[in-house]
Amino acid sequence: DRSRAIDRFCQLCDVAASFGLDVALEFMRWSPVGTIEDAVAFVAQAGRPNAGVGVDALHLSRSGGRPAALACLPRGGSFVQLCDAPAARPASDLMRAEARRDRLHPGEGELWLGRLVAATPADQVSRTSDVR
Repeated sequence: DRSRAIDRFCQLCDVAASFGLDVALEFMRWSPVGTIEDAVAFVAQAGRPNAGVGVDALHLSRSGGRPAALACLPRGGSFVQLCDAPAARPASDLMRAEARRDRLHPGEGELWLGRLVAATPADQVSRTSDVR
């Protein structure tokens, strides 16, 4: 139930805000919030200033997203997580296993990490490393 999920997310954001914390919603292809666009819309509906989207490079790739999509991120608690993987997507039933066990270090795979870092809004970059 999306409206119940948004209501619960709002409650979590409100509690977190009382401690000065941000909350990020991470999308995953196999979840009800499966794409970056789904996550941005969900967070927008929540309307909390400390709410953002957690962008995992692997999940962005596997959901069909591209680095340019980072332009739509809310500025609240959004962040980008770097990891690498082969460019080819595994079969749908193997995506969870890949996300849990088969990640590569940045620069060891074929994802577009250089473009992802370049597309990350400047106010969300705290530390970067040399990536391809």
